[in-house]
Amino acid sequence: MSLERGVELFNAARFWDAHEAWEEAWMPDRGGIDAGFFKGLIQVAAGCFHYGRHNRRGAVNKWRSGAGYLRAYPATHRRVALAQLLAEVDAMLGAMDRSAEWPYLAMPQIQRALSRGERYELTYDRRAAAGEDVHGEARFVHSLGPPRSVLDAGCGTGRIARELARNGVEVVGVDIDPEMLEEAARRAPGLEWHRHDVALVDLGRTFACVLMAGNVLLFVERGRELAVVANLARHLEPGGLLVAGFAVKPGELSVADYDLLCAANGLEPLERWATWQRDPFTRASDFVVTVHRFADAR
Repeated sequence: MSLERGVELFNAARFWDAHEAWEEAWMPDRGGIDAGFFKGLIQVAAGCFHYGRHNRRGAVNKWRSGAGYLRAYPATHRRVALAQLLAEVDAMLGAMDRSAEWPYLAMPQIQRALSRGERYELTYDRRAAAGEDVHGEARFVHSLGPPRSVLDAGCGTGRIARELARNGVEVVGVDIDPEMLEEAARRAPGLEWHRHDVALVDLGRTFACVLMAGNVLLFVERGRELAVVANLARHLEPGGLLVAGFAVKPGELSVADYDLLCAANGLEPLERWATWQRDPFTRASDFVVTVHRFADAR
């Protein structure tokens, strides 16, 4: 069972089945950060079940308790539109309080919001539909051989990985954002995706190329850049290539500092460009694409 299956059951007015689905989905991580989220959904469903049996006390108690748990979470959490659900539960509680007779209420529907991954992909879908080339990164990597295998570190929704795989490259994606990876797995269920920190992940193998596109090094916590580069270098086979693209901004990681991080991990510079289309890099460039080779023969 899954969160999504519980939503389907709830919206079909199968409230006890939804309750059971959410109990099962919650089971693997009972003490996790989503404990209150699942408790809230489960109790709202139980309240709806009691309402269907004309159990006023049971419905009111469960709705009130469930809403209390859910108020601790953002308006949208795990793609569930909680603000809308809470507004409907509050309205039902108000109706129960105001009427001595049994109020006949329409049970709520749970609306699903777009995840960050879906919103991100929609942006690129629109750009592609408008005729824009959205595969510059994949084409750049493919031009480097193409490499037999690629670790897409900070893969996000897997846009680049999918294009590389479509062109025959073996690709593994790693990202720490569950909503981005959810969309990656939805769009390419046949590829290998890992939710992990790129500074700590250990896949137990090496690759011909490791890719860090999309400002990966600017998103990590300051001071952890060395750990990221060191860990990704460990995933390179001898002679393998580390490809990175990131914005050049005052106060952020500089190109010179990145070169030092690479040198400290046995990586020698090969190419440097201002875009994925290989425009020349100059002092005025606000983006850099750089290729380093792993020289360690182990």
